[in-house]
Amino acid sequence: MVRIISQNEVYLDYFISYEKRFESIILDNKQALFQGGHYCRWDPLLKDRQTNEGVQPDGFLVAHDFQSWWVVEIENSEYKMNEIQEQLTKIARVDYSKEEISIKLALNKMDLEPNRASEIAKIKPNFLCIIDTQNDSVSKICAYSGFELMIAKPIQSQSLITGLVIEKDGPLSESPNSEISLEIDLTVHEERNLIGGKWHFKLPPAHILTKWLEGRDEIRIEQSDSIIDCDINRYDNETFLVIPIGNNHSSSISRLVRGMSIGHLLVDEKAGLLRLRVYRRW
Repeated sequence: MVRIISQNEVYLDYFISYEKRFESIILDNKQALFQGGHYCRWDPLLKDRQTNEGVQPDGFLVAHDFQSWWVVEIENSEYKMNEIQEQLTKIARVDYSKEEISIKLALNKMDLEPNRASEIAKIKPNFLCIIDTQNDSVSKICAYSGFELMIAKPIQSQSLITGLVIEKDGPLSESPNSEISLEIDLTVHEERNLIGGKWHFKLPPAHILTKWLEGRDEIRIEQSDSIIDCDINRYDNETFLVIPIGNNHSSSISRLVRGMSIGHLLVDEKAGLLRLRVYRRW
């Protein structure tokens, strides 16, 4: 039995009887689970080219550089093994080179470049199965069907906060470049410099991130569900990221500005953008 204590919360095993709840926990934590890529719910009706039967996967995962991608199936390990095997086999037999429209829908959902769909459709996909606990039978089915396996055990605290214990990592679990990062904690060091609906965030002058941005006039910042375009302004030898706030008061940016969350900006050199990871303070 798992027993985790964090900030006076006790987390125990959370046994989930229906798959949709497990899927929602994966989605809630997708940014931390897949730091090297983009993930979204993806359930188009596809066709098994051998039997012509329909099949629906659960998710779409693509690397930041768009050079590799995964069709994702999420399974409850208590399901009947023959049903899991049938589902994985059907998913693996789809001709994904003909699914450009479905791929474009996934990219649109993640606010990524939809014109990448034709490029991705030409790349043979990888396959990933995510299960909630170690199961030797599922491991064998995944190996036979050509699926990578990720084990993410759900946990829940006394105050009903859910989380995951990763017993086996999946692909893209690590950030492409975690060495260049900057913590954003507005309760400590940063004034809320808001002008015309935009947050002018002053970068520390000697920080490696500031040096990385030298010579740039703009940069893209990826947050959990979208990518935003930001200007880079310089005044009197000071560098500012000009970040649109928007009208969504529950967004990551809004919560940072109000001091409700702590953020980390990380450089993704391959994709040429910054990734924003946000952790709720409460």
